[in-house]
Amino acid sequence: MATNLTVATAAKLLRNRIGYDEGNDFGGSESSIPASLEISTSKNQKVIDDLKSENADLIKPRLLSLHRSLTRAWAKPEIGVVPTDYKIPDAAKFTIQTKTLKETLASKAETATLELLTAIAKSYPNLVKGAFGNDVLLPVANPASDTPFTGLSEVTQPVELVNDIYETYGLLDNVRVYVVDAEMDAYVGVFIVGEASDGIVISRTLQVQT
Repeated sequence: MATNLTVATAAKLLRNRIGYDEGNDFGGSESSIPASLEISTSKNQKVIDDLKSENADLIKPRLLSLHRSLTRAWAKPEIGVVPTDYKIPDAAKFTIQTKTLKETLASKAETATLELLTAIAKSYPNLVKGAFGNDVLLPVANPASDTPFTGLSEVTQPVELVNDIYETYGLLDNVRVYVVDAEMDAYVGVFIVGEASDGIVISRTLQVQT
């Protein structure tokens, strides 16, 4: 059954759950600046058709256009991820990978969950042993603290982010992830695309990978 969610409603949900969250970091970047997801929409039928197409001659130019726009935006001095004199490689050097949302988020979910469980085990070793038995292998516990929840917010945020992305895009149709990469180039564009009832919703970010 096709979604009845409009682009406006979907974008609002994503911005409220992801875009405005201080834990908005998609990860996978070597930069100290978070690979935050930016939310955009389009009702332009040509854009929609290009991004729905399986024809590489249509989809690659569209994704490269989005990638150029992204790198230009992230080259602004106030962001500072991309050098202001950066020159995007020739189109022929780029490759486009298409993934499902599930396979894109799988390793992120596993890593985020492991970090959360490790943090909980350090803060509450007796609780974990009580739940799973004495045979469970625990990390070295932190010294007793008057504020046992200190630091846990940092490891809960990645879990919440993965969950929010998966749940919100689960309300849209034909969700796919495009990874735009070029040889000998440090900047990788990631575009999560989902179809609403009246257009498309795109979450995009830039990863630095040398």
